[in-house]
Amino acid sequence: MYLHSLVRTAGGEKMSKSKGTGLDPVALNQQYGTDAMRFCLASMAAPGTDIVLSDDRLASARNFANKIWNASRFLFVNLDKFEQGGTSLDELRHRKFRTKAPYASGEGLARIDGWLFSRLAETISSVNEALQNYRFHEAAQSVYQFFLGRFSAIGTSSG
Repeated sequence: MYLHSLVRTAGGEKMSKSKGTGLDPVALNQQYGTDAMRFCLASMAAPGTDIVLSDDRLASARNFANKIWNASRFLFVNLDKFEQGGTSLDELRHRKFRTKAPYASGEGLARIDGWLFSRLAETISSVNEALQNYRFHEAAQSVYQFFLGRFSAIGTSSG
């Protein structure tokens, strides 16, 4: 991890083992999950600022990680159903298969798909730039905004 922020308690005190204000990272990882802990710290690690670590922020990061997990499970369950129909994921990469796909591609791409792919491309570019400049909080926020504001919103929109 490449973070240089000072981590403080929810009350604003500097975390310190000697003062007894430190938190047990193993216990936090068990309670919230390692991915949630990493995301929470990275998303708040703007250069020159302190990280105020609280149960609310960790719970929010855990909820975000769970949302990604659930969306991934949904995709993989449906991919498994697709593969049971006789097509593997590897075959989807080949142009020969894509030209026979039962959905529009290329110029005929559905408007919502084109919109989502363009937002994904913007997000990838933004995340790559942020990571190259060691601005992990910006990368984390870009992922968060794309996933909750774009990707997850499609399934919940009314049309």
